[in-house]
Amino acid sequence: MWVGPTDEVLNRLYRQGRVEYKSIGPLEIRVVKNSAFEELMDYATLSGESIGQYKAPWCVCSTPILDLLDSRVVSVHFSPSAPHWTRREVAV
Repeated sequence: MWVGPTDEVLNRLYRQGRVEYKSIGPLEIRVVKNSAFEELMDYATLSGESIGQYKAPWCVCSTPILDLLDSRVVSVHFSPSAPHWTRREVAV
């Protein structure tokens, strides 16, 4: 199931990488439980991060954090087809 043409609105570099170079796979969206980001904050503060300075990460590489988020996934959605892209979109 897909929720909409989300990768159509991403920038031309994404679309070119996905369509022409095939260096980027299908867009994947994972929906997590409501409490997932509160639990992520709890994990960060228990690991020594200041609660007053905490911000949810926009990119995650840490295995324990990935495991925490993966365990709270309620649904997964992939883009069904490649987005529209033409050579005319290349910047000059």
